[in-house]
Amino acid sequence: MASWDLDSILKKAKEQEEKYGWLYAAWSYEHALRSNFEDNFFIAETFQQIGYCYKLAARQSENQDEFNRLQLFGVQAYENASKYFKKIK
Repeated sequence: MASWDLDSILKKAKEQEEKYGWLYAAWSYEHALRSNFEDNFFIAETFQQIGYCYKLAARQSENQDEFNRLQLFGVQAYENASKYFKKIK
């Protein structure tokens, strides 16, 4: 994926955050990760942002099951972020 594509995906994610569209922002960040980017720091930070977005998306959920599912996605993203931050050493 060309860097301008990645830039446009990240811009879209930030726009969704500004509109409090946390679930859409998380999906945009996940799309950015599928760009086959090989920078562990970028991957770690992106997973961290995905976790943050899912955490806030859970607060907007309409029922307990959705809340639990989005919280789990957030935890999984934070765990992935931790793995990639450890690789940076």
